Amino acid sequence: MPWGITNHGEKGEEVKADYSSCACLQKNDGYNALFTTGGLIGSGSSGGSREVRDGFFWFRDIGKYGSGEFSVAVIQANQVLEDQSQIESGQFDTFVGIYDGHGGPEATCYVCDHLFNNFRAMVAESGEVMTAETIQRAFQQTEEGFTALVSELWNTRPNMATVGLTII
Repeated sequence: MPWGITNHGEKGEEVKADYSSCACLQKNDGYNALFTTGGLIGSGSSGGSREVRDGFFWFRDIGKYGSGEFSVAVIQANQVLEDQSQIESGQFDTFVGIYDGHGGPEATCYVCDHLFNNFRAMVAESGEVMTAETIQRAFQQTEEGFTALVSELWNTRPNMATVGLTII
């Protein structure tokens, strides 16, 4: 389902960004959050955390994870935010992804939607054992999937071949 973000440009004009499948939704014990190219859009928590969205700034103070609490903040510098963040938390482990996009949001959207799922599948496939090879295979599968998507959309969206990201 398409969704969009409305921000304000340098001259105060409305800038709308429409993304077809660009969201990371985490469903954790006691914490649900939707992280998008526009930052943290909506969330709910069993705790008393607070969320604020003000123009190009979003934050969520105090979310729960297995060993304590966390907070998230995003400050948008570009009209279209190319970056994404992802937090997946279970009883014994926490996955945090910070995806710094370059040239557009497509690569970060794809990685945010696929890397953790590939990682989880690789761990299950290896008998619930996490190894360096498991992590490498999850990254490789994600990269191959995005490359295949770029090839598939080459005729209609050739600009996707020029986007990238850094994963922290």
